[in-house]
Amino acid sequence: MPRKKHTSKEIEAVVQELEALGWDLIEGKGHVWGILRCPANDKECRCGTFCNMSVWSTPKNPQQHAKKVRQKALSCVRLEKKTKEKPMSEEFEFELVFALPEGEHDAFGLSDAVFEAGFEDALVGTGQAGLVGVELEAEGDDAEVVILDAARALIKALPQGTVLREVRPDLVSLADVAEKLEVKRQALQQRKMPLPVSGGLYRIDEMVAAVMEASKPKKGQRRARMNIAAASKWFRAGVAARKVNAQLTMCEIDPATIERSPRAAREEPVFLRP
Repeated sequence: MPRKKHTSKEIEAVVQELEALGWDLIEGKGHVWGILRCPANDKECRCGTFCNMSVWSTPKNPQQHAKKVRQKALSCVRLEKKTKEKPMSEEFEFELVFALPEGEHDAFGLSDAVFEAGFEDALVGTGQAGLVGVELEAEGDDAEVVILDAARALIKALPQGTVLREVRPDLVSLADVAEKLEVKRQALQQRKMPLPVSGGLYRIDEMVAAVMEASKPKKGQRRARMNIAAASKWFRAGVAARKVNAQLTMCEIDPATIERSPRAAREEPVFLRP
């Protein structure tokens, strides 16, 4: 008889993936929906502690619970010898800024469009006429692919004629970085930071390198209390965001379709001759 599916689609997907790798599911009771049992079941692997793992019926954060179960299961040192592990996906946090076509646009309608595109947890900003910003978190193996996929989905849902204007983070302020690290801006000013590009804005990749260096303990200096983990999803998206913006500027990505333009179709640069 087929087993009962978990009410969370994220957890159910992980359970099915592990079952395909040979893990057994024992039906649970109470708050425990079930117990996953590793096929290797080797006590030398992490002392055998996580050869059996509980899966909650109603975890507070189903997505996070599913991610933790999957990470722990796929890190089994015995199982990895028998199976080819799929690449571990990562989470990315970024903001897409779209330019809207001329005319009046209802803030509620724009927000509904983002929701219907599948981004129920996104933050939608409509404070500036003619623009809409969408801050979201998405998961995947490659940051650039994740960003472009999200942009394509949103372009289709937003009013016809909408174009992608920019991706953030790219140029960031100390205040932006301090907020993500959960520290005060002064904490960053006391550390060695890269040179600003202009107007107090810094390249995200240079800021990430500076922050990682500043977070290392140094002799005679108190270790910086930066929450690197809280900022990691935002940091990971930075390099890809800069790359996408560069491709938009060079017309290598069509801002209306988010598709790459064939090289032959791009306009050739015009040179002034004396």
